[in-house]
Amino acid sequence: MNWRERMTRCECHETEFADIAETARRTGVHQFDQVLQVSGCGKTCTACHCDLKHYLRRNLDPGASAITPALVCSSGDRVDEPAAA
Repeated sequence: MNWRERMTRCECHETEFADIAETARRTGVHQFDQVLQVSGCGKTCTACHCDLKHYLRRNLDPGASAITPALVCSSGDRVDEPAAA
């Protein structure tokens, strides 16, 4: 089963994943917990974590390879599986 993005923003903080990624780029952080710290997102209900990790993995530069966990999401899909084309 291929992973499919379900969320596109941190609903608790009303912040789009693209904005979170931009904050990570601007501040130079690449570890997921650091991204959460500098953005202030993903720390309330944590429902966005799986989708956010996948988004960051796809959208940050290659230097951000630290955000490549073999995380199994609640749907059973792995974050490190590529989406079907």
